[in-house]
Amino acid sequence: MSLSRNNRTLQFLQGGFIHAINGGLCAAASSLCGKLSGIQDSSILMGLTLKILLLVSMLVFNVGVWTCFVKALQNSSSSLQATVSSTAVNYIFSALLGLVVFGETTSLQWWCGASLILIGLIFISRPSKQHEQ
Repeated sequence: MSLSRNNRTLQFLQGGFIHAINGGLCAAASSLCGKLSGIQDSSILMGLTLKILLLVSMLVFNVGVWTCFVKALQNSSSSLQATVSSTAVNYIFSALLGLVVFGETTSLQWWCGASLILIGLIFISRPSKQHEQ
């Protein structure tokens, strides 16, 4: 592995990883706002106001996702470092927010599927032996 690749990995861990985590958190928050905006309220005016506020919040969080993700990409030697980190945080926090806010439970099958996706992303992000030389 070259010295510049080691420096890029260290740079990602110092700055890019934090941005990837923030991007994943923003993605989970955006999903939460989107789902909350679909809940009906008894008061028409209050419901409409809340729905608009939640939809605007969802858009703001989406801007945060892309801003953080681009910054993570800039600080990584591979786009997959940022993708794996952001995706993992998004999956985990989406499941936790679903449990806390909506009382949703995730099955063992869901956790296995999410784990397999993340493991697959990790495998494809590893450089090939041919690429290392």
